[in-house]
Amino acid sequence: MMKIIFDGRVLGNIQNKNMTRTGIFFSAYNLFLEMSRNKDIEVLLYSDVKAFYAIKKYSQYDENFRDIKNVFKYSKLTQWVSYGFWLRMRFLPKNIIEIFFAKLFTLVLLILKRMFCIFDKSNLSKNEQYVFFSPMEKIPSFFHNNDKVIKFTLLHDVIPILGQKHYTLKKNDWFCELFDSINPNDYYFANSVYTRKDFIKYCSSIDANKITVTYLGANENFYPNKDEKKNRLIKEKYHIPQDQQYIFSLCSIEPRKNLLFAVENFIRFVQTYQINDVVFVLSGAHWKEFIKTLQDKIQDLGEYGNKIIRAGYVDDKDLANLYSHSLCSVYLSTYEGFGLPALEAMSCGTPLIASNATSIPEVVGDGGVLISPSDDLALQDAFKKIYFDSAFAKELSLKGIKQAKKFSWKKCATQMIEKMKAVLEQKNLDSKCL
Repeated sequence: MMKIIFDGRVLGNIQNKNMTRTGIFFSAYNLFLEMSRNKDIEVLLYSDVKAFYAIKKYSQYDENFRDIKNVFKYSKLTQWVSYGFWLRMRFLPKNIIEIFFAKLFTLVLLILKRMFCIFDKSNLSKNEQYVFFSPMEKIPSFFHNNDKVIKFTLLHDVIPILGQKHYTLKKNDWFCELFDSINPNDYYFANSVYTRKDFIKYCSSIDANKITVTYLGANENFYPNKDEKKNRLIKEKYHIPQDQQYIFSLCSIEPRKNLLFAVENFIRFVQTYQINDVVFVLSGAHWKEFIKTLQDKIQDLGEYGNKIIRAGYVDDKDLANLYSHSLCSVYLSTYEGFGLPALEAMSCGTPLIASNATSIPEVVGDGGVLISPSDDLALQDAFKKIYFDSAFAKELSLKGIKQAKKFSWKKCATQMIEKMKAVLEQKNLDSKCL
């Protein structure tokens, strides 16, 4: 039976409700669940000290995490340090003094982590071969330097390289560490054909023959949910007027998501056709640097500013219903490695207006209206068709559901496992021939 070591460091964000729970986090979460359900493999979880306690605590609420076998058996001392990291993540400093003490506390934890690691033990057998899978980060040196471990990493995008106007890259950022660690000996999964091409283009050290495209999926919780009573409660929860239809956007509130463009053209649409029964709901965690720009834009709209509803972070359990009752969903990002929100919208039967840029057409296909993320008239026309033509909106909904069925986390995980098995079998065959 193949043994997969699943890198669960990003799962340490499992209880957070902020920018750490992005599409990358949900990719890791869903792949872990699907791989754990596969009876043909054994999954071991690698969670470093920073993530260990958070995952352990979450396992009290989610049975999928209760029977996890960890790679390391952490000592009681290390577990206390992990608890300290969990407390640090729950505490958000609000001023200079709090920031200073938060950094000091983190430094103390890092020192203790180094001191206590000598008491930790590995649960790995020296005589067995393992596959290490990282859904995001650079593979830790403990595994990377082990010849008995075959390494796979899931590549999401090269956004930090292309968007340096909005990203301040530091050498210890997870992306920089990952990018610098890429080498021709390891194996990689790309979440789209576009992502595969980008890494081949920008990373000279990668072997193109060792990159396999495996499309992501939508969680099974995304489905057409037409519960009217629940929608009234959800509207109240997120301050959406009960007498208004709404257009829904789910994404991190940051520049490349193109929200200013979407908001401007929504307002032009309602002005042109004197629409008074539709609001635009923006949901998702935000960048501190960008939120003021968005707030200023909304303020500049004057009397139309109340047509923009900032819902903030939306609980996972509310998303399917919010999507399903929306007039349409808008996803006009200028760059994506995949585009999970577009797939989630289609899974719920929500008419979708999406960008025709980068990887998004691979996901949307004919399941939505694809437009240039800079074409004002095309967006206004899409709003017009969906609002005034119910038959068109219904057809779009059905096409979206059909397109979404082509993707699933089970399919993604199965393709990954099959590739891992093929590489492992070839490695074993090569070793016998030596």
